[in-house]
Amino acid sequence: MNKSQRKTLVKIFQEPVATDIRWNEIENLFVATGAKISEGYIGQVEFDDEADIFHGDVINTRAVITFQGTTVPEIKAAFRDSVEDYLAFCAELGEEPEKPFSGELNLKLPPQVHRAKLNCL
Repeated sequence: MNKSQRKTLVKIFQEPVATDIRWNEIENLFVATGAKISEGYIGQVEFDDEADIFHGDVINTRAVITFQGTTVPEIKAAFRDSVEDYLAFCAELGEEPEKPFSGELNLKLPPQVHRAKLNCL
């Protein structure tokens, strides 16, 4: 993990959480910790020592997208293929695929609540 990624990690866990974290900084942090990104979807990979296989899940959508492989190149290809298969499946059904969660959450609060929150800082 490089200096920039460590700074992003600190921002995420500081109290209060920083409001100036850009999504690409978070994606870079995911990649540094072993996640893979395709079409905006983020895959998290684990190694199953008993089965001697890598397996992964897409972690930023409610759709269940999984993949597996026995080598690093194979798991990378399986991740891309699984995302592409998901997108093709949605197209066949004539449905929009779930967009990956961006990590951003916008809230509309009554002005009094917003003011009270700022006064607490």
